[in-house]
Amino acid sequence: MILLAGATFEVLARVDDWVRFGASPFARYDIEEVFQTGELGKQGKPLAKFKKWEMNSLGFRGPELAADSWTVLVHGASESFGIFESAGHEYPRLLERELRKLNPRYSVVNAAMPGMRFGRDAYLVDAIQRTNAKAVVIYPTPLGYFGINEGVCGNPKSRVMGQATRGPLLRAPSKLYDYLKRSLPGQVSDFFRSTHSALQAGSTPLAASWSRDDQIAFEADLKCITDKVREAGAAPLLLTHATMFGPRFEMDYPEMLNAWQRFYPELDKSGFGRIEIAANELIRSVGVSHGFKVLDIAQGIEPGPKMFSDFVHFSDAGAQAVASQIAAKFGVNGLLEQ
Repeated sequence: MILLAGATFEVLARVDDWVRFGASPFARYDIEEVFQTGELGKQGKPLAKFKKWEMNSLGFRGPELAADSWTVLVHGASESFGIFESAGHEYPRLLERELRKLNPRYSVVNAAMPGMRFGRDAYLVDAIQRTNAKAVVIYPTPLGYFGINEGVCGNPKSRVMGQATRGPLLRAPSKLYDYLKRSLPGQVSDFFRSTHSALQAGSTPLAASWSRDDQIAFEADLKCITDKVREAGAAPLLLTHATMFGPRFEMDYPEMLNAWQRFYPELDKSGFGRIEIAANELIRSVGVSHGFKVLDIAQGIEPGPKMFSDFVHFSDAGAQAVASQIAAKFGVNGLLEQ
């Protein structure tokens, strides 16, 4: 009986995807459909599509690059790629609309990749060359450097960063998970998240912050990646990292902190704030000392659920706020304002 119910649920899940999205009922179907493994590691699959996520012919999320445009490239992880925003409301797309109010020749390429460390220089330089980008917006994810011990940028061992994976064979479990996440009371979901993190961490003492080596790796990649951008003929604009918790990292949303810890069960809850604060201080100080532009959205974006859909990913309103603040750094002549 249980097997029959599970099989029926799986068939219904596949029919639902076929009717709503045109997905084949006989193949895997999840967001991994839009990625592939190339010479530079995990990258976008040209012209691939999964639900609201569509890749252009270059393998970047969004429409085709306009001819004879002033190209701005966005480089980052899932916060920049766009997860929870409505289709077309991830901040790179909104940034293009804001910039075209200044000059219609602007185009924005979303070269972000979920899970990508910003120091992935070979991927970024290749994207700059293929799009002839003249400016690069770099949005680092500090927690991506927790536990890695060495930098990515300029490290030959890290030239190939990440491999595209196959999606799960069954579709019903993910649909059930999404349904429960929306339907369960917050306290119940929070209990399951906390329990899951505790089981993953086991009896090993939790880290209070990132290690000194992690911090050195993050700082080294800040310096290295901006040098690589300049060498490729583009101007870097580095953003500080914003979270739902705000610049002082007051824990006003404990359920979201529990959700975040599920991805880093080895890190004590207080460590998230320590890493975020230290990373943003490094971004500001390295920007001053090495002469690249920094936009402090960690201070400029209102914390809380209005601007964020979870601990770090933007809502439509948050994406608009980010896009507007970035656009203010650009001029009508296709250059970053001095």
